[in-house]
Amino acid sequence: MIPLIVLAGSLGAGKTTVLRELVENQRDARCHLIVNEIGEVPPSLGDFMVRSESAVVLRGGCACCIRREDLVEDLIAFANDRERQDKDVLFLELSGIADPAPVIHTIFGHPFLANHYDVQEVITVVDAYDSGATRRDGLWARQIALADRCILAKADLVPNEILDELSATIAEINPWASLVSSDHGHLGPARPRRVSEAARPVVDPTNLSAQPEHGALPTVTSIMVGDRFDWGSFGVWLSLLLHRWGHDVLRVKGLVPASPGEYVTIQAVHHVVFPPEHVTLEEHGEGHIVLITKNIDTERLRRSLDAFVQVN
Repeated sequence: MIPLIVLAGSLGAGKTTVLRELVENQRDARCHLIVNEIGEVPPSLGDFMVRSESAVVLRGGCACCIRREDLVEDLIAFANDRERQDKDVLFLELSGIADPAPVIHTIFGHPFLANHYDVQEVITVVDAYDSGATRRDGLWARQIALADRCILAKADLVPNEILDELSATIAEINPWASLVSSDHGHLGPARPRRVSEAARPVVDPTNLSAQPEHGALPTVTSIMVGDRFDWGSFGVWLSLLLHRWGHDVLRVKGLVPASPGEYVTIQAVHHVVFPPEHVTLEEHGEGHIVLITKNIDTERLRRSLDAFVQVN
């Protein structure tokens, strides 16, 4: 049986940061990745963030619905790989709007996958810094209901009383999930749980439908970036965009050139921009910026960016 760890969580919650630490903590195992992206995101945007033996990026839709058959094919292909070893562990990072219930149903109900994969853990990354808009979404509760462990990402950015309140909310949804904080991108010790033995979850995971319930898909805009990218002008544009339309900007991520072979990451969620990272890549080329939005006209977005900075 192949150990499989499933990672879920909302857009921008910090799944990739958590995934990087989970992989680094698997010191005696060879780690492989399947990463689900809802848009046609270029490989360079996600693959460099987590070092692994192999990585497959499932693009162009959610693994819980329109890309479910492709996920099954990828899982079968990995199980049949002759170079696979006994110490291999597979991580599946779902997209931010993926409902994990249909994915788990598919694995347990498939005659081949059920006999080749051991789903060891479902981990849901919860954005502690989220203002609360995401928490009103039913998908947020479904992602928590399926979790064996919930990780409070960005816990260092919020006061303890907010963490306590969020922990209590998670306990109401899923009393049995363990809870861990992630401070500055590093996993901490388990948080205490104040849950009675008679507690029952608000969302019963045994009754979750095999049909996805993530609602309408957001808009994914991918922009290629040339060598003459003006970082300063882009920073002004991004700040203005998030100030005015941050509630409709679900995710911004990018990898833009700073010098030959040197790149800078772009990470933003709603109204918040996170510190960039400097990355060195042996195979370098153009950079990319991906914006995941709702209720924003894509052409207006592109024209606005072009007015501030010549991206190509």
